[in-house]
This record gives sequence, structure tokens and C-alpha cells, in this order.
Amino acid sequence: MSAPRSLGHEPPVYFEIALVESSGPRFAAGRPRLFYWLKAFRLPGGGAHDARACLLVRSSENGDWVEHVRELTADQSELIAHHLKKMGLPGRDLDVEAVLDASENWTSLSFRLRMEGRASALDLDLGSSGFRGPDARDLDALLRSLFALVEWQDEGGARACE
Repeated sequence: MSAPRSLGHEPPVYFEIALVESSGPRFAAGRPRLFYWLKAFRLPGGGAHDARACLLVRSSENGDWVEHVRELTADQSELIAHHLKKMGLPGRDLDVEAVLDASENWTSLSFRLRMEGRASALDLDLGSSGFRGPDARDLDALLRSLFALVEWQDEGGARACE
């Protein structure tokens, strides 16, 4: 069974996600920790499909950059598109905010989405405690799903708080 029928929607023809996370000590410039990019394209009516996800992440052990690239199946990209549409994206602002804390470090998360001529953006400036709000769990699930596509598990980046 194809994802469009099983998910009950018609998948988008095109969408692209870009995610950048940087971090550092308080009152310092810091540095990028990861770059993530996903682009999916399909022809309507079950025609051609092309989708790829790429993660470039700095190793916490030695500081080297490690690349994870995966070709995505139609079902994988359609599942992400379904999750985005379920969250109302693009088209609405997500209701999330940083959890204030007294940590000595900061994290900045920049999320960009383009889907068939529409765009959404989210910028979060966080301490070490992550983010919260009505959309926090959905955003956290989306981030985990994106990383799972490239078979990578985040060791401590921006996360939703309970």
C-alpha cells in the first residue's frame, strides 16, 4: 500500500527542509554543530520520485565533520510531508519557546521549510534545557524522524522538555 492512500492525503510535488544547529559557551560566538538538508520531488499521479537527506555533523569526540547521506523512498518522504502538514506547516507559526535556565551554554536552532511555493521558518535560541510549548512534542518528533532518515541519533542537541 502506498503512503498517500494509507495516510489519506495527496503528497506534495516538492518540499525542502534545512536545519542548522549551533552552540557554544555563554557570551561567546560558538560554532555550528550540524547542518541538515532534505529535498523531495515527485511527479503527480505516481510518476518519478527523487528524494535525498544529508546531515553534516561535527563529531563531539574530535571535532571532525561527518557526513550522512541517504536516498529516500517515496514512502519515507511522504511520511515527513504528512507530519509537516499535520503540524500545519507551512502556513502557521509553531508554538514553542526556550526553557529558561542558568546553564553556561547556549544552542541555536534554525529550521526552514519550503513546500510548493510556501515557506515557514523557526528560530529558537535555547539554553541547555531545550524547548517547550503546545507544539514541542510534534517538533521533537519531527527532528527525531529527520535524523532517523539518515540513520543518526542525536546525542544532546535541542530537545523538547516534558
